[in-house]
Amino acid sequence: MVHINELPENILLELFIHIPAPQLLRNCRLVCRLWRDLIDVVSLWKRKSLREGFFTKDRCEPVE
Repeated sequence: MVHINELPENILLELFIHIPAPQLLRNCRLVCRLWRDLIDVVSLWKRKSLREGFFTKDRCEPVE
Protein backbone atom coordinates (compact mmCIF):
# COMPACT_ATOMS: atom_id res chain seq x y z
CA MET A 1 0.00 0.00 0.00
CA VAL A 2 1.24 3.50 -0.86
CA HIS A 3 1.40 6.19 1.83
CA ILE A 4 -0.36 9.40 0.79
CA ASN A 5 2.89 11.38 0.95
CA GLU A 6 4.39 9.04 -1.65
CA LEU A 7 1.91 10.29 -4.25
CA PRO A 8 3.29 12.74 -6.81
CA GLU A 9 2.90 16.39 -5.81
CA ASN A 10 0.57 17.12 -8.73
CA ILE A 11 -1.84 14.43 -7.45
CA LEU A 12 -1.77 15.87 -3.92
CA LEU A 13 -2.46 19.33 -5.35
CA GLU A 14 -5.40 17.93 -7.31
CA LEU A 15 -6.79 16.45 -4.08
CA PHE A 16 -6.28 19.72 -2.20
CA ILE A 17 -8.33 21.60 -4.80
CA HIS A 18 -11.40 19.67 -3.65
CA ILE A 19 -10.96 20.50 0.05
CA PRO A 20 -12.66 23.69 1.32
CA ALA A 21 -10.22 26.56 1.91
CA PRO A 22 -10.86 26.85 5.68
CA GLN A 23 -10.01 23.16 6.16
CA LEU A 24 -6.87 23.49 4.05
CA LEU A 25 -5.64 26.41 6.13
CA ARG A 26 -6.72 25.23 9.58
CA ASN A 27 -6.15 21.48 9.36
CA CYS A 28 -4.38 20.17 6.27
CA ARG A 29 -1.62 22.77 6.37
CA LEU A 30 -0.62 21.47 9.81
CA VAL A 31 -0.24 17.80 8.80
CA CYS A 32 3.40 18.00 7.71
CA ARG A 33 5.96 20.24 6.02
CA LEU A 34 5.25 18.77 2.56
CA TRP A 35 1.54 19.53 2.81
CA ARG A 36 2.21 23.03 4.16
CA ASP A 37 4.59 23.78 1.30
CA LEU A 38 2.14 22.45 -1.30
CA ILE A 39 -0.81 24.33 0.19
CA ASP A 40 1.21 27.55 0.16
CA VAL A 41 1.84 27.28 -3.60
CA VAL A 42 0.17 30.16 -5.45
CA SER A 43 -0.93 27.94 -8.34
CA LEU A 44 -3.10 25.87 -5.97
CA TRP A 45 -5.04 28.94 -4.88
CA LYS A 46 -5.27 30.21 -8.43
CA ARG A 47 -6.80 26.90 -9.59
CA LYS A 48 -9.03 26.75 -6.51
CA SER A 49 -10.31 30.27 -7.17
CA LEU A 50 -11.07 29.41 -10.79
CA ARG A 51 -12.79 26.16 -9.81
CA GLU A 52 -14.96 27.84 -7.18
CA GLY A 53 -15.93 30.69 -9.51
CA PHE A 54 -14.15 33.56 -7.76
CA PHE A 55 -12.35 34.57 -10.96
CA THR A 56 -12.57 33.85 -14.64
CA LYS A 57 -9.51 32.56 -16.43
CA ASP A 58 -8.80 35.93 -18.06
CA ARG A 59 -8.84 37.65 -14.63
CA CYS A 60 -6.13 35.44 -13.13
CA GLU A 61 -3.17 36.91 -14.94
CA PRO A 62 -0.33 38.28 -12.78
CA VAL A 63 -0.23 42.02 -12.18
CA GLU A 64 2.71 43.71 -13.89
